[in-house]
Amino acid sequence: MMFTDEKLFTKNGYFNPKNDVIWADDRSDANKRGELHSMQQYPVSVMVAVGATWYGLTRLYFFLKGEHLTDQSYQDKLLPFYKEEEKWPPNSPELNPLDYFIWDNISNHVKYHKVKTINDLRQEVEKAMKKVDINYVWEVIGAFLRRVYSVEKHCGELMIRGLV
Repeated sequence: MMFTDEKLFTKNGYFNPKNDVIWADDRSDANKRGELHSMQQYPVSVMVAVGATWYGLTRLYFFLKGEHLTDQSYQDKLLPFYKEEEKWPPNSPELNPLDYFIWDNISNHVKYHKVKTINDLRQEVEKAMKKVDINYVWEVIGAFLRRVYSVEKHCGELMIRGLV
């Protein structure tokens, strides 16, 4: 079984203003305690696709600027070996290991502060992907059946993260 997914990486990285906070008495103290996270209005970005199997992650596919993904182009470019269109799985982020764990792992290893250009971002994503341990991939994919049962139990509703 192969899971596939795409993710947009930007120079801004992932920032959650509700969780990524610094407690300080004033601005200068906050600056000393941690990096200031500034968001660019039009950050460098790249759309990336990857597959995950029991044998590890596939090579990354970087979309060209303006390249659009359709069902046919997805199969032609990312899964040329896949021929059984009638078995195309439904969209369910709760069941795709890339959506619920692996992309976060890759994103957490990207050194966004080093990114100035699209090529820098591509290189950082590639480096981050190489840090994904095969044991981690096995653990995440190994949780697939438990997640299927949980999605069924919750009637397809959003589950709480952490079911590995």
